[in-house]
Parts: sequence; structure tokens; C-alpha cells
Amino acid sequence: MISARAQHALEEAFVLSVKNGIAQNAGDTVHVNSLGCLPQLHAKQKFMQVLTISSCMFRTMLIFYVADNAAMHGYFGKGGQQIEEVFAEIVNLCGGEFNRHMGNQFDYLGMSTPYTLKTSSAHYLQSLNPTLLTSYDITVNGGVGLQASLCVTANTPLDFAIDLSSAEQVAGGELELF
Repeated sequence: MISARAQHALEEAFVLSVKNGIAQNAGDTVHVNSLGCLPQLHAKQKFMQVLTISSCMFRTMLIFYVADNAAMHGYFGKGGQQIEEVFAEIVNLCGGEFNRHMGNQFDYLGMSTPYTLKTSSAHYLQSLNPTLLTSYDITVNGGVGLQASLCVTANTPLDFAIDLSSAEQVAGGELELF
């Protein structure tokens, strides 16, 4: 139901959105490597941050598996905020950029606010009968790591391309007015 061209566009838009949304400083390096299907989840991943973008034609879930450890707090920590709150902001930035890329192809997209789930919920993703389910290993500055998944359920055949060649890396925290 999703053409190879559309799958490539979805994956490229997701990777670009993650790279731009995860980096907290201008000089940071973010590497995103494909893992294929669902990642091997470990006890260290304490929760998932999920954001949904939907239209009449498809539902897309951006899922981040986050550990609550010293490395995560050291890089993403913001003045005593809970790591779940910090990651909700980060996932919202990633989702907003992904939504803008998709909005160039599809009208009337709806985007949820990020929500937190236990990592044990990841095993239920297959019950959604996804048309595309791919996961990534994300490393920031060679040390801080997390994983993410892109889950798409198409209600109709999807065939599109997204031109990301002119997509700029945006600074985090920009306000978008409608």
C-alpha cells in the first residue's frame, strides 16, 4: 500500500526531523542508523514518547524509546525538569518538522501532543497492522543514545515524493504561528 518512493520519502523526512529536533546545540552531531523492524528493548529504556500525525489516508506514529540515565540527563537535562517532560518537547519539535514535510504533500493533517507510554506497549505496535514499521538507533555526539520507530498505517495506497534537498536545518524552539 506504500510505494517504495513513498517509503523512502517517509523515512528521509523522519531522519531529517530527528536530526534537527534531537540536537540541542549547533555543533552537535546526530547519527541515525536504520535497525529495520522493532528494536530490541532493554530494561534501561524506561518509557516511550509517542506523537501521532493523521489524515484520512494514513496514521503515522513517531515513537522514541528513552532511558532515564545519567547520559540522558547530562545532555538533555534542563534545570531539574523530568526527562519525560524534556522529551515531550523534543518529540514535539521532531513531530512538527515531520508534519511540515508531510503537509507539503497532504492537506488536513492532524497532530497530537506527545504522550508517554511504558516501553512494554511497543509489543502492541504489530496489532495496529502497520504498512510501514521501521526503527532507528540514534547517537548524539558519539555517546548519548536512544532508539526510535516510525509506524505508518495506510488506509489507501500512498505514492508520493518529498523534496528535502532545500530543507534547512532549523534551530530548536522556534515558534510557529498559524
